[in-house]
Amino acid sequence: MLAVNIFLTKALVQELQARPAFLAVLFHFEIGDVTVTSPVISPATVVFILATVTTVTGENEHACSCWITVTDCIMAHALPNRIIKETQRLMVDPVPGISAVPDESNARFFHVMIAGPDGSPYTGGVFKLELFLPEDYPMVAPKVRFMTEIYHPNIDKIGRICLDILKDKWSPALRIRTVLLSIQALLSAPNPDDPLAADVAEQWKTNEANAIKTAQEWTQRYANGV
Repeated sequence: MLAVNIFLTKALVQELQARPAFLAVLFHFEIGDVTVTSPVISPATVVFILATVTTVTGENEHACSCWITVTDCIMAHALPNRIIKETQRLMVDPVPGISAVPDESNARFFHVMIAGPDGSPYTGGVFKLELFLPEDYPMVAPKVRFMTEIYHPNIDKIGRICLDILKDKWSPALRIRTVLLSIQALLSAPNPDDPLAADVAEQWKTNEANAIKTAQEWTQRYANGV
């Protein structure tokens, strides 16, 4: 994300007018004790507002008490329609127990948080994940990994996940929502017969009660302060 603080001048208006159509501007301006923050809007709208304020305050930048923070970001229409619709649904109708928010500077990158399902060894924990949509999505699966440490036979030490729909069972008909629900289900029902963390899977098979206790301890230690 590129952020620049600058006084209102004709040069700023001209610079905004020259921006590519797929760029947007997130801005704030302050007059006295009043601060106004805009949503992400089109460059044309920003230019209109800046031109209006410039007219009121004059062209002399030293006489202008307003300042602007300009943020470049990926506009929605620069993305495939499929990703736009999926993102909108995730924001408007989120999966219970799951939050997936697109990054401010890259709309293909999502910050994900999953609450440990009730009745599982991960109850009470909140786990951070990263989800990225490659350029070839949906022809290829999203890239997902846990950022929070977790004791689970299907998740290794660096957060990689053993889940069939992230590998050979992926289909373009599947959605981000499907992936998140599948990961949530994996927390409810660990599968030591298809492990990624062999040592954890072995413990799960030979002494499940102890493995569950360890998973609960890790949850309290690593997933309690998100």
